[in-house]
Amino acid sequence: MDGETAYVYYYFANELSKDKILKYSKSLFGWEQPMLPEDLSFYKSENPWLVSIAHMKLIG
Repeated sequence: MDGETAYVYYYFANELSKDKILKYSKSLFGWEQPMLPEDLSFYKSENPWLVSIAHMKLIG
């Protein structure tokens, strides 16, 4: 990131947060700056469950 500051935010996921997430983007690849936080990811029991790197747009 060439000396830029990155922030990581943690939230609990539930039905309300799911509705909010879907309201702003129908795709994980839509979560990019400057409009939305980048790289939306989910953890279950402190382990990665779904991790995205939005600007890469790789499907495998």
